[in-house]
Parts: sequence; C-alpha cells; structure tokens
Amino acid sequence: MEFTPDQVNALTGNRLKIFCYLLKEHQAVGPRELQHALGIASVSTVSFHLNKMIELELVEKNAANQYQLIQEYDRKTFRFNVMANFFLFNDRFWPRILYISIVAALTLIIAVVLIIFQQQVMAIGLMLITLVFVMISAFIEFYQQQQQLPWND
Repeated sequence: MEFTPDQVNALTGNRLKIFCYLLKEHQAVGPRELQHALGIASVSTVSFHLNKMIELELVEKNAANQYQLIQEYDRKTFRFNVMANFFLFNDRFWPRILYISIVAALTLIIAVVLIIFQQQVMAIGLMLITLVFVMISAFIEFYQQQQQLPWND
C-alpha cells in the first residue's frame, strides 16, 4: 500500500518511532508500553501522536485501548520516502549504505597492512576487487532507488 503525502510528511520524530515500533511488534500495544519502549517522556505525548496517526489512517485503536497498524501495512511492503535508504534486518532498520562502508573500510585497513608488509601487488589487487564491488553495489542501490520513484510504479 502506498502512503499519501500527508502520511509521509507526518511520519517524523516520535510518530516515526511509534510507527516503526508498531511495524516491528505485529500486535496491538498500549500507550504506556510505547512510552517505556521508546523512551518518550509522557504517556500523554504518546497518546497525542497516536491520535494524530488515527486521523491519518495509519493506526487503529481497539476496545482495550491498544493500538496497531491498519492491516494493509506489512513490513514486507513497507516503503516510503523517509525509509527508502534503510533495510530491515533482525527487526532493526539499518542504513542501506552501511554494508558498502564496512567493506570499503575493512579493505582499506587490509590494504594498509599489506603495504606495510611490502605486499603492494596484493594491496592493489584487493583495492581493484573492492572498487568493482563498490561500483556494482552503487549501481544496485541506484537501480533500487529508481524503482521506488512514484512514476516508476
């Protein structure tokens, strides 16, 4: 399900935290649980944001005063502009560029160690392999970002 511009613009700060927590939990939760889990100062602040999210048709409230995302929102199809550069792994959102940064940093460290031990040829080969990896990863990222543009649907 696609998000409306109003929904996307409203999902910032505490509302985005609440939305992501509800997406992760897969069940209805109360305002006090949200307050403790997210470290929000007061229950009234959580309730305020939840009521705004109800108005935006992102969240529904049940008879037990617990809140959950409306059924159409599924973590597998979770896409909108704010989260376009993140991926879900182990119930956490991680920056998409993280894996490229880790590989590049580790390669640089290994290359420096190889140069120190007089292994310039191996260091150059390692850097070339990393360059190819980074270029392929960048192309994949670019392609996936293009697929998420609204006019490509």
